[in-house]
Amino acid sequence: MSKGRDRTVYRRNDGKWANKRNDADKASSLHETQKDAIESARIMLKNQGGG
Repeated sequence: MSKGRDRTVYRRNDGKWANKRNDADKASSLHETQKDAIESARIMLKNQGGG
């Protein structure tokens, strides 16, 4: 079961990579590369205690 702290990284229609908390309506951050979005998600998970 997904917790509210879990995150998803996905590619948007405009080509940018989004880092979004699963229970949020909007992305927390946008990135030019998938690698950057994943790194951002990992940092946020570490700081928020999710994963």
